[in-house]
Amino acid sequence: MYKRFCIKCGKELHDTNSFLCDNCLEPQVINKQRKIKQCSLCGRIMYKNKEFEDFTSFLQYLSKEFSGKIESINSDTVIIKKDKEKISIKIVYSEYLCKKCKKYSNPRSFNYKVQLRGDESKIISTANILVKSIPPVNIKSLPEGVDLFFKINNFEAKKLLKILRNLGCSIKITRKLITYDKLSSKKIYKVTISARF
Repeated sequence: MYKRFCIKCGKELHDTNSFLCDNCLEPQVINKQRKIKQCSLCGRIMYKNKEFEDFTSFLQYLSKEFSGKIESINSDTVIIKKDKEKISIKIVYSEYLCKKCKKYSNPRSFNYKVQLRGDESKIISTANILVKSIPPVNIKSLPEGVDLFFKINNFEAKKLLKILRNLGCSIKITRKLITYDKLSSKKIYKVTISARF
């Protein structure tokens, strides 16, 4: 019996019904489409009721879903290689607000106000540090300093105070009673943290 060779690379063929070896055989391309939502503020991705912090973690999930390896990515198409197949996935984007960003999206809704006063250069650097740590719902620049407005829980408030104390400013805290929640029997306050450098 005679031997057959791949017409593209010259490698010996074991399958006598083919003219190409497995390496030279063009994989079958399967076209798919996936719809995702991307948060317009932070970039989080929602896919199949799951939230992903970034596009990379979403791609890892996608490669597991198709049981393959990501070969290439462009703006709206992901190519995944699986055995002798290539899966071309068109990504269709739509915008939404994730739960975390919804909390910060209303500039009138705040429960903590941080007033930064004193040395101008220290005010600017401190404001930048606070904004990177916990996003404020609003920022007001005043002649005497900067006011930052936050919608945060007690844990995040402690984090703010820790940052301010580490920066070596004098702190004064005042609380103003806003309302009383009858269901939870809790008093609801608006807290002002005055920090002076």
